[in-house]
Amino acid sequence: MNSRNKNIIKSTYSYFIIAKSFYEYSFNSSKQLLKDYFLFWSIFYLKETLRCIQITGYKKELGFSKSDLARFYSLLKGKYKFCFHFPRIYGFPKKVRIFFSSKFKKILKIS
Repeated sequence: MNSRNKNIIKSTYSYFIIAKSFYEYSFNSSKQLLKDYFLFWSIFYLKETLRCIQITGYKKELGFSKSDLARFYSLLKGKYKFCFHFPRIYGFPKKVRIFFSSKFKKILKIS
């Protein structure tokens, strides 16, 4: 494993721990304003975790598993639910779309 992947794995684990902490704080808070605040940041860091998992996939080195993320599934919406189930596949269609759109733009510039 190269150093780039090690850094991404460390970042992913950090994002997960932060998201988990904010999620727990949201349930322990008695005020609704604080609950909403902690829940907002929990969702934010959960999305960052999923963005990093797109690069690495679910590996043992991450320090957590897909089942650990499953408790946050109810917080996810839309494309992030798909990314939860298929993290490596999720980014692939975007890469293909960008590749073909760049080729198409080059063809139009030549004509």
